[in-house]
Amino acid sequence: IKNRPFIGIQGSDINKNYAQIYSIPEGVYVEYVDPESDAHKKGLKRGDIIVAVDGVEVGSMAELDAEKNKKAPGDTITLTVYRNTKKLEISIVLSEATNE
Repeated sequence: IKNRPFIGIQGSDINKNYAQIYSIPEGVYVEYVDPESDAHKKGLKRGDIIVAVDGVEVGSMAELDAEKNKKAPGDTITLTVYRNTKKLEISIVLSEATNE
């Protein structure tokens, strides 16, 4: 698949119930970061929770993908990330997906 933007993560949804039980925000829990990705180079880590893309709140992997897919490889996006009770902004350059 050509021209498909790629962040370089695998993640799972943090739903409302889970978020309330653990006192964490709803969003996407980062389970894996591709070591070749710009996300890894910019410091995104396993355990981070992505709560927004370019200021648009995301509560699921589907919502994250929808925002990412509005862009093209080479574009920069800003992820709002919750880590250890702090919010961080991480700007990354999307790469091109190489899988089919």
